[in-house]
Amino acid sequence: MQRGNNILNPVTIEVFHAGECPVVEKICLVLHKVVSSSELEAVIRITEVVNGDEACAGVLPGVPLIRIGGEDASGAAGCCSLSLPAFSDDFVPSHDLLRHGIAKAAGLRTVLFVCTGNAVRSQMAEGIVNRFLRGKWAAFSGGVIPMEIPEDVVKVMYEIGVDISSCRPKHVDTFKGLHFDRVVLLCSDASRMCPGLPDYEEREYIFFRDPFSSLVFFEGVCFSLRSTFRGLRDDIRKKLMKYLEG
Repeated sequence: MQRGNNILNPVTIEVFHAGECPVVEKICLVLHKVVSSSELEAVIRITEVVNGDEACAGVLPGVPLIRIGGEDASGAAGCCSLSLPAFSDDFVPSHDLLRHGIAKAAGLRTVLFVCTGNAVRSQMAEGIVNRFLRGKWAAFSGGVIPMEIPEDVVKVMYEIGVDISSCRPKHVDTFKGLHFDRVVLLCSDASRMCPGLPDYEEREYIFFRDPFSSLVFFEGVCFSLRSTFRGLRDDIRKKLMKYLEG
């Protein structure tokens, strides 16, 4: 598969499970959503482990198990016996964990954007990069104090063809154990408050002003919210595109 000047690797995703596993259907549903949203070439193979003792013997570290490009992306060792009770939802990896594994296997570079609430700046950054640098970068975002994404942020992003309506705020700890090509801190508060970051090759500081610090109120009603978000959106797009394409 080719995007622009980049040739991306086709991705093989393997799901190993025990018979009558109630979690495998959920895992496959998440995988199909991730592959579809990423628009990458991927093949998903489902394999039932007939002999649970094989998993215990080291043939597999445990089931259910997900391998992306030969790597374990399950986020847990799993249960290694077919006789154990039904698996819990804890064995279903998150959308972001799977997307990160698929992006790496496809040969994309990865970037994590961090701000205070993962509600405005980092969400905008993630959406812009995934839309306009698709095929080169896979972007993710997190915050130190996750907050609700304002409706006007979703609306101004949609104006430039970026749909973040299904996005949810996440704590930066969501990405513990992952490796990123770059981690970008978007505000001084995140830089000061963040207790730890996932592994990375490069870290950068590109600060953007808190949009809520410049709102105009009249008799308790805010009149500049959407225009403020719109200006921030354009500033983020201009600076990050230059930074990542440079």
